[in-house]
Amino acid sequence: MLSEIVSSQEPVTDAWTYIDEVTHRTVNFYTSMVASVQYAAMRVRDPSSRGVLEGVADRLRAQARAQNLLRPPRGASVRRLDEDLEVLCAALSATLLAERSIELTLFCEPIAMDARRAWQARLIVSELVMNAVRHAFGEGESGAIAVEIRRCGETLRCIVSDNGSAAVAPLPGGGTTIVDGLVMDLDGKVSRAFGSAGSMVCVQFPLTARAAMACA
Repeated sequence: MLSEIVSSQEPVTDAWTYIDEVTHRTVNFYTSMVASVQYAAMRVRDPSSRGVLEGVADRLRAQARAQNLLRPPRGASVRRLDEDLEVLCAALSATLLAERSIELTLFCEPIAMDARRAWQARLIVSELVMNAVRHAFGEGESGAIAVEIRRCGETLRCIVSDNGSAAVAPLPGGGTTIVDGLVMDLDGKVSRAFGSAGSMVCVQFPLTARAAMACA
């Protein structure tokens, strides 16, 4: 049986002021690392060693793409959440899951939404996938993580599930606090269920701020 836990932690909003600067510096760091690894690969004569270095450079590029998608938007605009998440999940697969036998799948209906809410949704998905990797699977364990996002009227419903072995809820950490804070800021709700067959996190929030006000 799955035991359901509804979380209600207070959000940490002070950090949002610094996210753009931090992610900008992070992207620059990965870009400089790519250049360093490529330079090292050019100087290596052994083809096998060169291939390993080129693989590292590819993963660093993928991580830079993921970090770019996690930067807060500037100005008012509309984003296609499904297209952004395709890039994000591909980047996570190429970096976070590259050396582990964990498959990440995504189903997201075509959804156009406000850039800020789409950014917050990307942050939530990224954090939930990373949490699943950290807590659901032990060292050397294989498995699967699935992200499913659908539109239910004026509400977005996001489910991140895994078939890992975390039968009990892990102690709340920084990732849980971030997700709960984001969901609260979106006037949404989050529930978590853990069992021997895997775990599931369900996040729901209004697609627009106007819909959130109507529900208040």
